[in-house]
Amino acid sequence: MKQLLAWWKASALLKFGKQVVDRLLQRCRTVGAAIRARVDPHVDALLAAVDVAAVVSTVRGKFARRHVLAEARRHLLETLRGQEFTRGLDDYIATRALSDHCRQSTVPQPGRRAPATDQLFYKAGFAEPDRWWIVGADGKPPRESSRYERARVASLAVQNAIRAARTPPAAARGDAPAAGHTEDHHDQASDPPHAVDHLGRDAMLTPAQPAAAVQAHQQAAMPQEYLEGRTTDPATWLRTPQNLERLAAFTRAAKARRRAIEDREVPPSAADPVDPVDQRRQEHEQQHQQPGPGQGQGLQP
Repeated sequence: MKQLLAWWKASALLKFGKQVVDRLLQRCRTVGAAIRARVDPHVDALLAAVDVAAVVSTVRGKFARRHVLAEARRHLLETLRGQEFTRGLDDYIATRALSDHCRQSTVPQPGRRAPATDQLFYKAGFAEPDRWWIVGADGKPPRESSRYERARVASLAVQNAIRAARTPPAAARGDAPAAGHTEDHHDQASDPPHAVDHLGRDAMLTPAQPAAAVQAHQQAAMPQEYLEGRTTDPATWLRTPQNLERLAAFTRAAKARRRAIEDREVPPSAADPVDPVDQRRQEHEQQHQQPGPGQGQGLQP
């Protein structure tokens, strides 16, 4: 990688000149510093664990710890906009996701060697959203939502349900400020979408809260980078009462046309139809009854 970077730098200097490259590099550094200044360096470990578990379980169904760890690192890179995070934070989020939201599906067999940590598989009980159709852009046909897009919907639904189930912030109750939380794992309060109000345990959700969150996210327009032009117009959805009735009408019309074609192809039946088997038997008997040439005459003296 170092050699490749050196080649890129040398080719850019030869083609555009040192002054242009330095000016572009300085501008990129300025923009990067401005972006990093707007990014909250704190990460909500509880919501990160929910997001990681929901995405991995929806995409894979059955997964191992390495899959959860990879998704935790992707979540941190997306949340922190590429900033370096505290060493061990990804492992902490993966452990939290497995312990709080997943159950082990690998059962150790008695009399055999216990499986290694990376050989254990897990499952999670997140409700997978129904599939929806996304309107195509630039003349492309509509496409079905991908597994990752459905995983994002499931994750956002659970996160919003957790936020709704939490009590008011600690500052409103007059408690200690949120900055007093442990700093080792960045489990601190910050502005939305990573606001934290830890109660010492996971909030219990009523069945109506996840259902309402899932319905709200399925009916709302999602970010452009995820759904690429999904519309909230019900007329464009496939599984609507009108579209289902239209498809049923098409099916009935196709069956009627098929029956009409079959009726035209069948010849009119005779008054006394003869069984094909009996007809072939009669022809066979007639052939045996008729003598062939040279048959039926005895030997002439």
